[in-house]
Amino acid sequence: MSHTVNIIGAGPGGLACAMLLAAAGLRVRVLERLAFPGGRTSTITTPEGFRFDLGPTFFLYPRVLDEIFTTFDHIAAAHGVEKIKTIGDAYMAVAGVPEPRPDHAEAVAEMALEMLDGFRAVMQGRGMRLEVRIGIHSGSVVAGVIGRHKFIYDLWGDTVNMASRMESHGEPSRVQVSAATRAILEGKFRFLDRGEIAVKGKGTVRTAFLLGPV
Repeated sequence: MSHTVNIIGAGPGGLACAMLLAAAGLRVRVLERLAFPGGRTSTITTPEGFRFDLGPTFFLYPRVLDEIFTTFDHIAAAHGVEKIKTIGDAYMAVAGVPEPRPDHAEAVAEMALEMLDGFRAVMQGRGMRLEVRIGIHSGSVVAGVIGRHKFIYDLWGDTVNMASRMESHGEPSRVQVSAATRAILEGKFRFLDRGEIAVKGKGTVRTAFLLGPV
């Protein structure tokens, strides 16, 4: 099955498939920087290259992620966005698949902005300092179910990779979108033009930060 979709990722993530309509995907990464109030801390770098500070209460880490991702799940459901999966501290979601929808980009953009607010609320409630990056890209993807045991619905394609790059090359507490996504949302949302940046595996691309609705 194939459609054009929008992918969103926080930490990592975003998916789409290629056929009639367009969809938006998001990729999100959390825990890029984590500091616990009080006590001694040490900096840890994960295999993926993400750094965070560990303190005496590091055992709360899984609980914190659960609260963050549960918050994201509620936001995704409210906007009709499809959660694909989480990978470590990354969250992947998409609009436009498996069911095509003409407002896929708007749904993902609205979700991304609400994710920033929801994330801040979790941090404030826990008295923690933590930031999140979000990246969005729109394009064609291939979607389907793989495996025979513990099978999952997943997405593949360059659109997924670009959504990931939008997140990884973004900035903390910001939503970075590709030129393709901005073109769809132009006139409906406000942007801060970031200009051209070097993106791993993509060369020089033009991006912008999503600020909010017009």
